[in-house]
Amino acid sequence: MRRKIYTNIVPILTGLLPITAIVLSYFVSASYGHVQWCVPLWDGCTTISAIGRQVPESMIFKGTMNVAAVFIMLYWYLCYAWLKSSDEKHRRSFAIMLFLGLGSAIFLIVYVTALGHIGDNYRVQRRIGVTLFFAFGFFAQIIQLLTQWRIRSVWRSKKSSIILFIQTGLIANLFIIGIANLVFHYMLEWEKWIDNIIEWNFTLLSSLFYFLTFVIWRATKFHLYIDIKNNS
Repeated sequence: MRRKIYTNIVPILTGLLPITAIVLSYFVSASYGHVQWCVPLWDGCTTISAIGRQVPESMIFKGTMNVAAVFIMLYWYLCYAWLKSSDEKHRRSFAIMLFLGLGSAIFLIVYVTALGHIGDNYRVQRRIGVTLFFAFGFFAQIIQLLTQWRIRSVWRSKKSSIILFIQTGLIANLFIIGIANLVFHYMLEWEKWIDNIIEWNFTLLSSLFYFLTFVIWRATKFHLYIDIKNNS
């Protein structure tokens, strides 16, 4: 007997869990006076790391982010299975995508583990973790996006095509934000609040990309099936 597994919940939680962790942790952290009250997306008054260092907000941040890392792994495995079933010719690209996606989740765990600890080694661990989390995830999303454009004709869904354009806009903005980050660091006078704004917006846009995949999977009726042995 085959049982259908509803996969649509995975991109929803993959996109929402990081945002939920950040929003809740920020409000708790600000309530305790650990960070300033502001709108970090355009004020840049604090870093994301700052809202996850101290108790009690660190318990919310670390716990939710570790769960989010698990869902990121599951998301990229399902994405690999979905794209492979639609395009048999580019399995190597999908394998690279899966490697990058799983790697991003692992480096998120590396970052979260080091958060709140003092010392140069932990600071390096945090920097490596967060940088590779964003980089690996971004390049995996690019591979997913390019493949979706290549196979879009088989969907026959107007809603999926609209979401594809929105995801393309998100990736374009992520690229612009990444370039802006390099420019502010190496060409212009760098200020911390600018770096903070870039970090907050990059996190939001990358999370929205995951969330929007839910619409495409639902429109294309993507599900996994498992075989269940009936011993009766």
